Amino acid sequence: MKLVDIDFLGAAARSTAVARLCPMPEYSVAETLAIARKAALHFQQTRGQSGIQALHNEQATLPLIASARTLFSVGSYLRRLPEGVRYGNANELLLSAAVAFAMYGNFPSAHSSIRLVEPEYISGNDDRVVAAALADPRSVSTLLQYSMRPATAELLLTWERFLRTGDERIAETVKVALEKIMLHSDLSEAALLRNARVAMQQAVVLSVARSLRRPDVGLPDAFVEGLLDDNVLTLLPPQHRLLSDGQFASRTENALLNLPTSTGKTLLAECCVAAVLRNGPGLAVIVVPYVALGNQITAALKRHLHKTDIRVTGMFGGFKLDSALQPALRREVLVATPERFDAWLRYNGTDDSLKLVVFDEAHSIANSARGARLEGIITRLRLRQTQRGGFRMIALSAVLADASAFLEFLGVDAANYFVDSWRPTARHLAIWSTTGDLIWVFGNDSLRPSQLTPLSTLGSHMVQWPHSIEAPPTWQKPEAQPKREVTVASQDNVAYLAQYLLRLIGGPILVICMTRESTRLIANAISLRLPDDPTKALSRSRLAQVAATLAPWYPTLPAMILKGVAFHNASVPPELRRHIEEAVGRRELDFVVSTTTLAEGSDLPFRVTLVESWIVGFGADARPLDALMFRNIAGRCGRAGMFTEGDTVLYENVLGPAHLTSQQATRRSVIASMIGSPPALQSALPIDGLKHDHDARYAALSAQVIAAIPENPSDEALAQRLSQFSYARKVLSPQRVDQLFATIVADMLSESDGEPLAKAASPIRLTDLGAAVNRTGLSTTTARSLRSFLRRETTPSGFYELIVDIILEFAAAPEQTDSYLQKLVGSKKQKGFATIEDLPAITAGWLEQRDAITIFQSMPRYKASKAKEEYKQRQFDKFVQTLDSVYGNFVPWLMRAANQLAPFGAEWSRAVRWMDLAESLEKRVAPDSFEQSEEALDLA
Repeated sequence: MKLVDIDFLGAAARSTAVARLCPMPEYSVAETLAIARKAALHFQQTRGQSGIQALHNEQATLPLIASARTLFSVGSYLRRLPEGVRYGNANELLLSAAVAFAMYGNFPSAHSSIRLVEPEYISGNDDRVVAAALADPRSVSTLLQYSMRPATAELLLTWERFLRTGDERIAETVKVALEKIMLHSDLSEAALLRNARVAMQQAVVLSVARSLRRPDVGLPDAFVEGLLDDNVLTLLPPQHRLLSDGQFASRTENALLNLPTSTGKTLLAECCVAAVLRNGPGLAVIVVPYVALGNQITAALKRHLHKTDIRVTGMFGGFKLDSALQPALRREVLVATPERFDAWLRYNGTDDSLKLVVFDEAHSIANSARGARLEGIITRLRLRQTQRGGFRMIALSAVLADASAFLEFLGVDAANYFVDSWRPTARHLAIWSTTGDLIWVFGNDSLRPSQLTPLSTLGSHMVQWPHSIEAPPTWQKPEAQPKREVTVASQDNVAYLAQYLLRLIGGPILVICMTRESTRLIANAISLRLPDDPTKALSRSRLAQVAATLAPWYPTLPAMILKGVAFHNASVPPELRRHIEEAVGRRELDFVVSTTTLAEGSDLPFRVTLVESWIVGFGADARPLDALMFRNIAGRCGRAGMFTEGDTVLYENVLGPAHLTSQQATRRSVIASMIGSPPALQSALPIDGLKHDHDARYAALSAQVIAAIPENPSDEALAQRLSQFSYARKVLSPQRVDQLFATIVADMLSESDGEPLAKAASPIRLTDLGAAVNRTGLSTTTARSLRSFLRRETTPSGFYELIVDIILEFAAAPEQTDSYLQKLVGSKKQKGFATIEDLPAITAGWLEQRDAITIFQSMPRYKASKAKEEYKQRQFDKFVQTLDSVYGNFVPWLMRAANQLAPFGAEWSRAVRWMDLAESLEKRVAPDSFEQSEEALDLA
């Protein structure tokens, strides 16, 4: 039998379509099963470590991958169709699929497949027990609880002993015992066990205990024990290639890992952390763009390092020093957002304790002002590496296409660039067309036939839109808004599709929206379509109570949660967002409706991602989702170990500017670009004409240049060197980037606003004022404005007035990114309910811990308004986010900065306990000593 004679790609495509109820010829199911079994049979005789490792090559193993997927898809299909037994037993197909997945090292999918097999099917047959144990090492302890023959139990116990020790002599004992069992099995079970023998050899090669305990891998035994305690028993093929074959953890060169979502990049980073701290004190850092991702990584590190003396600390949020780390004395791991890592570098960046920096989601350098800050941090570190060395940098990403410029930026050579298309979970893509066709397309699936395009149809069936929606006419202005009833109808379409996908494919389902308002309204529309689920009432009621306590301003949210639905956006308190994420992990919620913030790097068990709109922005600024963001969104479904596949479904929303939406051909062309390979990564540095928010990006870079001066005390051409090492110079005009850095340095040297921040003393050095500014993390412009504020002769009469004065003075500062506050303070015509006159009452409400809705509804404009409730709710969404952003983050940052700059201010500013004030705002408690009085200022 030759594999070229078998249409395994067609079989996989047909089975994927069948599992999604796309009509197929009657014979197709039986035919696809026959092809899948033949393809698996071809690999049944694989032997030896080299042969087993050859199965890690995705291209060479496509027939086996197709076989596993086909068996799984048909098995899943038959589970829902009792009348389909003529094609085979669903449990038998799912178990066979699990073994086929394991044959090429995809143990997460094997585990997911076995979870769907009815326990009675496995427990009733010893051969099936053995096959399940070899295909899914994580299940051995569970399988040992079944009743079985003594010889079978002994095999499982021996297998478990190997998985914990990695002793190959024990593995050989298992193999001998397995072959004895095969001699007494009937024909069908013997075929299953022959495949399981390949799976067993694969588990031996990928065994954590065997692979990671080797001295040349460079990992401490206690860390490996921590992995095993957490039931991490096998590596994925890309992990094995890097750690065992490539000794990646013990290398010292910079590296870039460009691997798909769910291929275990974070575990690779953990191994590098454990290896670099193996021999003594020091600091390893993992920089993350989002708090949710940081919490996940911190928790995993603590589990895996619990048998070592390595201390793991998470630091998230805005710029703030935390001096708890002692890397000169002990082994420390810091998981931090860029702002917190930046603060640590400014205070400690000249010592030699830093050993490793890992940048997770490294493509975030393209994202606005935060991207500019991140690029500046990496640029500083690269410059330091060339002068002093001593530490390693590793960048992680799942979405890079052309990485050549990024490799040069990071100083990564070809031997340390690791790119692989291997992934444990299949990714499927569908479009819900305006015609009512739910169309599955091939997308970028590795099993797509070479002659087809990403938009080639895999299968489709009719799911009529409940509400017909017309695209806007071509003559309509881009800024024209659709009628309210049309928007509501479109949102109900999305709710209908979400409920349909839950029945068709399963959940949980993540619905991605482009606005906070849409998350609320679509979540409500979904909940109205759902019945109560008594089996989850208790667990959901606990979350509903938490929501009622933490966000009483969303009175309908608890009722949604009781139906299994929650919305997740920046207006929801961070603590409640964390509870919602944890509830998804426990599978208590069926739907989460979120803005794109949850689509960036979070690792939650969503089975389906539904994209509510493919257009971001409004009016003339509206544009399609870029390919980079779409890849991130699609990567949120199909979590390895929970599912074998993830489906991303795109609603062909026609509510947007006519030039994007009026013609289906235009829509499909845009969507084709969106789902294709993203363009080369861009820089967020403020080169004119590149992006919006120029001032914020300039400020972020300005603050990085200030920090670079004391880190490079002997560099006589710092501006040129920073430009040379920046990513922007690799992808933008070198002359304009050179000019940008020169302009920033010239601004620091300027004496036009009094004392300069730096002196051109060849090399450049900070003045005393500049050194204080460096400790603030602020830009040159904002720091000078803050110094001027602190020099005012007018003395604030109390704490509340001081806060209001700071808000009014710095609402337009480039570091203050909340648009609601910018409009509140800077616009002459106020459309919202809050006014400048309300700021004292808002401040008092914040410090007295009144809930946000009470503060909002107490404002005079709100009380007098006759606006519709939906308008009031939209205004509140903006207001509640502003409270946390301004009072909980930005103003405390300014107060800590004021503490550094007060020695350069008026006498009153030196009497203020700025650090206490910052902490009071964050904790929402005003100290008694800060009460207003008739004295000049009672703040000391």
